[in-house]
Amino acid sequence: STVVRSNGSSSSSLQMGWFWVLDLLESDIRRKQRLLAHSKLTKDPSLFAEGDKYDMLGHLVEQGVFEEDYAGSTDLADISYQKLVSEYGKARMENSVDQMLDVRFCSLFIHWNPKALNGVMAMVDSFSSILDDGDTIKSKGNTDIQAVSQKNSSPSDDVKKTKDDGATKGKLLIKFKVESLDICLNSPRDDLPLFVLAVTEGDVKVISGPNGLSCNVSLQNMTFEDIRPEASLRQYRHIVDQGTRETSSGGGHLFVFDYAAGSDSTRAELAIGSPQIVLIPDAVSELVTFFQGADQTKKDPSPSLAKLEDGNSKNENVDSMVSIAGDEKGRSEEVDGAVSSRTHKYTFAVKTQVCSIVLVDLGSELSGEGKSNTRQPSQLAETVVLQGIFDVTLSMDADSQSSEMINAGVQAQAEAMEIFSAFGKEMLSPLQILEPTQGAVYVSMHKNGDGGTEIDLRAAATTDLEVFFSMHNAALLGAIVNSLSSSFEASETGNGDSHAHELSANETERLERLSLVLEQTDSKRSIQHQSSSLGQLGTDEAPTQLSSEGPMKLAKKIHAKITVPQFRVTVVNDLQGLDEALFRVSVTNLVAGCEVAVPIAPNATQNMTVDFHVNTSILADYFDSSINLWSKLLIMPWQVNLKVTRSS
Repeated sequence: STVVRSNGSSSSSLQMGWFWVLDLLESDIRRKQRLLAHSKLTKDPSLFAEGDKYDMLGHLVEQGVFEEDYAGSTDLADISYQKLVSEYGKARMENSVDQMLDVRFCSLFIHWNPKALNGVMAMVDSFSSILDDGDTIKSKGNTDIQAVSQKNSSPSDDVKKTKDDGATKGKLLIKFKVESLDICLNSPRDDLPLFVLAVTEGDVKVISGPNGLSCNVSLQNMTFEDIRPEASLRQYRHIVDQGTRETSSGGGHLFVFDYAAGSDSTRAELAIGSPQIVLIPDAVSELVTFFQGADQTKKDPSPSLAKLEDGNSKNENVDSMVSIAGDEKGRSEEVDGAVSSRTHKYTFAVKTQVCSIVLVDLGSELSGEGKSNTRQPSQLAETVVLQGIFDVTLSMDADSQSSEMINAGVQAQAEAMEIFSAFGKEMLSPLQILEPTQGAVYVSMHKNGDGGTEIDLRAAATTDLEVFFSMHNAALLGAIVNSLSSSFEASETGNGDSHAHELSANETERLERLSLVLEQTDSKRSIQHQSSSLGQLGTDEAPTQLSSEGPMKLAKKIHAKITVPQFRVTVVNDLQGLDEALFRVSVTNLVAGCEVAVPIAPNATQNMTVDFHVNTSILADYFDSSINLWSKLLIMPWQVNLKVTRSS
């Protein structure tokens, strides 16, 4: 229904019960599921896909849902749009906006296949290109007039026009709320389901206006499940899951994201509850392959995209005229002082509750996946768990016109951080690798007046660090790292041919230009090298003269400082199936600092200066198995004061 009022305001509403979106486009793979999106249906979507019947309407009729005495219920979808003109109506709207789009779903199921989505997007692009043809022809006639008028306008007129345009633009509020959202990722090879992302109580709020954009996303819970046939008997099926953990993030939400972008600042904050993230080698490989295929669909050329690209190349001259006019306008505003700020501040923050990252060693289970699916469940999988509370903040200042970074800073804190090994999903028989500890790291980077970069790194542990090293843990970590690296290599090898596609005319021209520039650069470097060699033959004091003209400009200067109250490593022998302590080394009151300066000079590495120092005290003990006690290996603490200096 749509209502249009006499003052220009309007409202539209769309309500749906059972709904579905069916994809019947041709595809180069055999489709096993052609439902793109739907609400909760009367039976499993895979049953409707049998025989490519998709008789959802007939099944609803059989269930009698259209009868007046039907007692069942359906999940509703409610979409409404309101546009207000009067100031009184705007004041009554949420956030005083004049346009609001409100979308609510009780349930929403999405089936995502990259190749199938490619066909749908190509069709949408074709329709969009047809609709844009009229706007393109219309804009061509007005571009020259606009460019000339902008060129002849004064800075004060431009500022006034900008303010007037900002006053006329309204604020748009978009609200999206879903009680249950399921996204099924289907394989681009055979259209079989791979993973399911399930979200409960999702709430999205976006406000767009002349002063910027703000967005808020909150999720009550989110699970990411591995539903591949080869993972049916595994202990870890959920790659991301909060489970029964309690969290205080955002009032019990697992995921809260806040974003705000203005003319001079951008802020993004992410608050995460207490999820458990499981890294399974072959699952990670499958995900990489899936998203590589999804990215490839964006790169594959289609007739509609080629048409749009051809149209954009035809408008290149017009765009350059507008760009030149805009540059002249920007320069005039800069001279007159109309531009008040030339920097844009970015802030990104991530905060978590007690979250866990689980690294799984599948062992011989991966090698048997190609065999019969009737295999028995595997033994308890051995895992390495990283757990803790993390808080990371990144701040950066960049030039608002060139987007060049001026300075940046990263501050990270960890509390109750620990690493341990365990067995199975229930984390049986945990053995500590790193005892719970807390610390902080701070990194800052900024450019100095000479155009160089100064980096400051500071790390400090506020509690003692205690590490247990054993051959079994080293072998376990090595096996997990090798499995993950092999999975990434397998995904890259399997998709090596999928990235190969015929280059367009524009891409070929860009490569030819790049090759020409590189050839010219190499020839210039060879000429400069020959001339410098001839100069060095005439005199051997050229490098000395460069440094004697004055202080060298620094290309990079690095400051680093590390502080640890106590760091202890215990070596354990577990090769014979019994944990037997061998020895332990304790480093107390560790203070280390380093300063490296690299000048801007032909021989920068040779003129580099280094100043390194470390102060600490070392103790060592060994475990005497005859008395089952620790005995001193070093009778007295070994004081270490080390200083290394390298000057130019």
